[in-house]
Amino acid sequence: MYSYSYSKGVGKMESLNEQLRVIIAEDDRYAKMILEELVTGFGYEVCANVSSGTRLITEIIEKNPDIVLLDIGLKQLDGLTAIKEIMSQPHNPLLQIIIITGSVDFNHLQAGYELESIDYIPKPYQIERIEKALSKAKEGIRMKKIAEAFHTNPVRAARLIEIVSSGKKLLIDREQIVYAVKVFRKHIIYLYDGSQIETYFPLAKIKQLCNSNSMFISKRAFLININYVVKVMEQQELNQIGYVVSLKLQDKIVKVPLTKKFHAEFISLYNSVNHVVSNG
Repeated sequence: MYSYSYSKGVGKMESLNEQLRVIIAEDDRYAKMILEELVTGFGYEVCANVSSGTRLITEIIEKNPDIVLLDIGLKQLDGLTAIKEIMSQPHNPLLQIIIITGSVDFNHLQAGYELESIDYIPKPYQIERIEKALSKAKEGIRMKKIAEAFHTNPVRAARLIEIVSSGKKLLIDREQIVYAVKVFRKHIIYLYDGSQIETYFPLAKIKQLCNSNSMFISKRAFLININYVVKVMEQQELNQIGYVVSLKLQDKIVKVPLTKKFHAEFISLYNSVNHVVSNG
């Protein structure tokens, strides 16, 4: 019987996939209610509703949103002037602006272009265009986060892989994957921070994306990260010898099967990533 010592430290993953926060700047009460219903329905969090430009400035500073849905004709101070005021001072570099307005004034169009707004949507608008603009803003934030990660921590950024879950692209740190398991047609990826990601990506594709010697398919429906292995125990059921791999998942131990067929390959790979193997 073999036992393997767990020797590699793990840390908490800094998420790049948290729910995005939106401020709606609209002076018409009914229009504001419709936008809030649409935005939340599309999976975003509305952190503030404002009807004046002065209040918009205050809320952006206090709430630090990811996206602003901006009407130009706000009370007290127009929307474009308010955003220009925000841009003139230190602010969230990931902030995305989507203009939704009844104005077709060329000067307003030009100002929207200069502010690098995601879209300039005239009223009355189509719901599909709102959804598309929000998706474009989300993608812009995602790409900026990747660029920022490469700049501040290129080693970690190089570990990021892209997984499609529920039709959305998610970035995860491959070293935070503890294991993945097939459940019916889907696969569930378990991360060290306790979160789970469902995807239709097959285990072989996930392994390929990780591009790491630490990922090992222990059985047809299981993919494990050797860096999280605590020990492996021999197990005999119905006169057949197999193995159970214990993995560290935060303060828990999770057990997954390892077939006898893959055992020798597992030991070889385990040793190749500098783990200690001892008889138990």
